[in-house]
Amino acid sequence: MLALLLKDLYTLKAQMKVFLFILIIFALAFQAEAGAFAVFYATLLPVTSLAYDEQSKWPQLALMLPYSIKDIVLSKYLLGWFLSFVVSMLYGLVSLLIDGGDYFLVVIFMSLALCFLALTLPLVFWLGTEKGRLLLVAVLAGIFGMIGATGYISVLYGMQEVPFGSVPAFSGVCLLGTLLFNVLSIFLSIFLYKRRLLRG
Repeated sequence: MLALLLKDLYTLKAQMKVFLFILIIFALAFQAEAGAFAVFYATLLPVTSLAYDEQSKWPQLALMLPYSIKDIVLSKYLLGWFLSFVVSMLYGLVSLLIDGGDYFLVVIFMSLALCFLALTLPLVFWLGTEKGRLLLVAVLAGIFGMIGATGYISVLYGMQEVPFGSVPAFSGVCLLGTLLFNVLSIFLSIFLYKRRLLRG
């Protein structure tokens, strides 16, 4: 599993440089939304990894190696979780240094991004990245809509009570819901990917 994760990170090395460039430009233009953009973009990089895999015929090669379909699918989720966590922590650290930080928004951004990942990966495993390009456009449109929504949440935050009585409780509920959603997504991805491979 670690080898698959490292393979994806090496594959995305060039993409990471592009990501940093886009992030700098975006941060200069839209400072308030830069953190949300970074978290969403990083979390969806596993989809880019899948596109590279298909172009290089990696899925066919992987089946001849001692990796199960479960390993291949889970490695993409692990990649998304890892990138989401790292970028979210960096965003939280920068936010802490600039304005005292707001971990509630960090949790919200990360939860929403991981939910998008859980929605996107089963469909990409099922349809493939080529057929899923229109889907990804729709997902990206949703991302920017969610960025606007989280901006609205940040305005409301402090003006009214947080659901479940407190910020820590609500953050915990968000993380738990995200975890359960991702677990269901993993099982669905494994099922759909098996069907796709059997279909040829």
